[in-house]
Amino acid sequence: MISRNNISKEFEDKGSSAFKYSTAEVERALQESETKFKEIFNKANDAISLWELPESGTPICTAVNDSGCATYGYSREEFAKILPADMVSDKDIGIMHDALYELKAHGDSSCEVNCISKSGKLFPVEINSHLFKMNNKNMIVSVARDLSERKDKEKAVNRAYTELNQIFECAADGMRVIDMEGNIIRVNKRFLDLLDLDKNEVLGNKCYDVFPGRACRTDYCTLRQIAAGTETVECETEKMLNDGTKLSFLITAAPLRGSDGELLGIVENFKDIVARKQIEEALRENEERYRQLVELSPDAIVVHQDGGVVFANTAAAALFGVHHTEEIIGKTVIDYIHPDHRAIAGKRIAKVLQGKTVPFNSYKAIKDDGSLLDVEVKAVPFIYRGEQAVQTVIRDISMRKRLEEERLRAGKLESLGFLAGGIAHDFNNILTVMLGNLSLARAEVDDKSDLLERLIEAEKAALQAKDLTQQLLTFAKGGSPLKSTVSVGKLIEESISLALSGARVRPDYHISADLWPVEIDAGQTTRVINNIVINAVQAMPEGGGIEVTAENVELGQDQDNILPVKAGKYIKISISDQGVGIPDSHICKVFDPYFTTKQTGSGLGLATCYSIIKNHGGYITLESQIGAGTTVYVYLPASLKVMSEMEPKREQLKEGQGKILVMDDEVSVRNVVQDMLTFLGYQVIHATEGKEAVALYEQAMAVGETFEVVLLDLTIAGGMGGRQTVENLRVIDPLVKAIVSSGYSNDPVMADYQKYGFSGIVTKPYKVEELSDVINQVISKPVNL
Repeated sequence: MISRNNISKEFEDKGSSAFKYSTAEVERALQESETKFKEIFNKANDAISLWELPESGTPICTAVNDSGCATYGYSREEFAKILPADMVSDKDIGIMHDALYELKAHGDSSCEVNCISKSGKLFPVEINSHLFKMNNKNMIVSVARDLSERKDKEKAVNRAYTELNQIFECAADGMRVIDMEGNIIRVNKRFLDLLDLDKNEVLGNKCYDVFPGRACRTDYCTLRQIAAGTETVECETEKMLNDGTKLSFLITAAPLRGSDGELLGIVENFKDIVARKQIEEALRENEERYRQLVELSPDAIVVHQDGGVVFANTAAAALFGVHHTEEIIGKTVIDYIHPDHRAIAGKRIAKVLQGKTVPFNSYKAIKDDGSLLDVEVKAVPFIYRGEQAVQTVIRDISMRKRLEEERLRAGKLESLGFLAGGIAHDFNNILTVMLGNLSLARAEVDDKSDLLERLIEAEKAALQAKDLTQQLLTFAKGGSPLKSTVSVGKLIEESISLALSGARVRPDYHISADLWPVEIDAGQTTRVINNIVINAVQAMPEGGGIEVTAENVELGQDQDNILPVKAGKYIKISISDQGVGIPDSHICKVFDPYFTTKQTGSGLGLATCYSIIKNHGGYITLESQIGAGTTVYVYLPASLKVMSEMEPKREQLKEGQGKILVMDDEVSVRNVVQDMLTFLGYQVIHATEGKEAVALYEQAMAVGETFEVVLLDLTIAGGMGGRQTVENLRVIDPLVKAIVSSGYSNDPVMADYQKYGFSGIVTKPYKVEELSDVINQVISKPVNL
C-alpha cells in the first residue's frame, strides 16, 4: 500500500517543483488515489495479495483483495495467519519453493500449481509474483489466476481433438488432407492400407503424384472445384496397384476452413467401392440372367401396371397368338380371359394389389384369333420401375388338361377292361364250341341241302358275336394287338368302301402315295375306321360327303406338338364329315365308354377306337363345329420294318394226318376241337392242363411216337397254362411245334407268340377252316430254335 511517507519521499526527490501544489491539494490527491487503488485492487478478477518477505522465515500476508478471499475461501484475518505452503497441494510444494527462489534471485517469478481452498477443493492457478521494496521492507505482490475454467476448456479442446483424431485414424474409409498448394499434409491409416503405401511416401508430396488421375490439374480436380466455390465434390475413380489389383473408390471432397472461415485446403474421403462395384456387376448380371430367363421362359410373363400391360415376354406373344409383344402393351390381362371368368380374375388381381397371396388359378383364355385355350395364372405383387405393379405368370395347360382327360378316360377303360376281359374269355370259349360245330356241320351238309342256308346264317351270327367280343377285348387291361407291318392306304380305302356300302355318302380320298409303313393289327384298325365312318354317316341322315386324308407327319418336342405322344414319325389320318357337329359340352366325353347321344347306340364305338389306337402307341382326337361337321384325326406311329403282304384269307379245308395233342380245361372246347381235327384227318390226344400235357408228350417220346402239333390253351384255371407248358416241352423236345390258343388277349404271348416258343396262333373262337390253315402252316415250316 502507498503511505504518506512514500509520497513525501517522492516529492523530496523531485525537488521544489513539487511544492507548486498546496498541502491540502496533495492530501486530497492522495486520498483519491488511494480510493481508486483500493477499488481497482478489490474489484480485480484475479486474486491479488501482498506479502512481507522477512530476511528469514516465511512470507506474511499483509493484504488480499476480494477475489483472493473468494478464490481460496479464507478471510483477510485468516490470510494474515496462513502460510503460502498451506494453500498448495503437497505434490506442488517443490514448484512453489522453486518460484520463491527465482523471485528472490530475479525479482519476478511465474508458476502453475494446484492450490487447496479452505474447503479442501483442489484447483489449478497461475501465480505471477514481483519482489519490491516498501518502507525498507521486502514486499511481494502476487497475482493468482484461477485456471479451472481455462483448464476445463483446454481439456474439452484436447478431448475433442483426441476424438477427432481417433475418428480420422479409425475411419472405415481412407482420408487425406490437402493444402491449397496440393500438398498432402495428413492421411489416416486406412488410406495407407488401401493404397499399400508408407506414410513417408505420401506426406509432403503432391496429391497428383501420389494418386494420379484423369481429373488431376484440370478444372475437374476436386481441389480446384472447391477453391472455385463448390461445397462438396463427389467422383468415382480407379487405381491399379503394382501387383495388378484394381481398386475402385468413391471420393468425397469437402473444404477445410480455419476458425476465421479462411479456406485452408480440402479433406478427401476415399470409400472403397470394389465390393459395391462387384455387387452392381452381379446385379447387372442377375438382371441380364433374369431378362434372359423371362425371355426364354416357356410361360407367358406380363407386368400389369396402372390398368394396362407394360411388359410382356416373347412367350406371352406366342401364347396369345400375336406377332410382337408390342401388340400386348397397353391392353389388360383381363382382355385375354374368357368373359365367363373375367369377374373372378379381376377380384383376384385386386387382392394381389392389396398384398394378399393368391394361389394358381385356372381359366379359359382367348387368343388373338378368338380361339380358346386352358391357362393357369399366378399373380404376385411386383415393383416395376419403382412403382407397384402385378407380375402375372400365365401357363398354357391345354396339354395337361388333355393328359388329365386321358388319365381319367384310361381309368374308365381300365375298369371296363377288368369286366370285359373276363366276359370275353368265357364267351369266346362258348363261341368256339358254337362256331366249331357250325363250321363242321356246314362242311358235312350237302351243298343242295335246305339246312346249309340256316347253318350259314347261324355261322354269321356266331361271327358277329365274335366281333362283339373282340370289341370287348380291346378294353381288356394289357390287351395287345396282333401287329404286322403294312401300308395303311389300301386298308383305309377298303374299310371305308365296306362301311359306306348302301349309304348315301360319297368318299373323297386324298391319300399320299408315299405313306410310311405302319405296324398295326389290320382287323382292329379296320374296326376303328368303320366306327368313325359309321358315325359320320349317322351325322348326315340326308347324305353328303366325307373327306379322307392320309399323310406323313413328324411330331417334335416343341410347343407346336400339343399331342400326348412321343416325338417321331406318324401317319395322320383325317376323316371329315358334313354333319350336324358335336356340342362343345360333349366333345370331352365322346371317347368315354358308354357315352352316347343316340337312342340305339351302345357308347362303345369311339371308346373302342380310342383303346385300339392307344394300344398301337398312337392318338385319336377330333374337332367339331355345330352345323359345319366333325373331323376325326388318327395318328399311327410309322414303322421302319419291311411291309408284309396282306394275303387274303383262305377258307378251303386242308386235311392232314398224324397225332395232335390238345390241352384245354373246357370239356366242350376239347370235344369240338377233337371233332374238327378228326374231321381233318388227325388223331387227337386230350390234356386238361400243362402237367398232364407234358406227361403225355414224354410218354409218346418214350415209345418213339411224336405229335405233329401241340395245341395249347393259354389260360388254364388252377393249372399250368400254355406259356409254362411250352417252356417245359421245349426242354424235352426243342423241335416241338406248338400253337397257342386263347379267347383273351390280355397276355403279351398273343401279340408276340414266337418270342415265347410257339410256332403259331389261333384266336378263339375259330372255324374249322381257320384251324386247318394254321395247323398246315405250322407243320410245313421248320421250328426256329
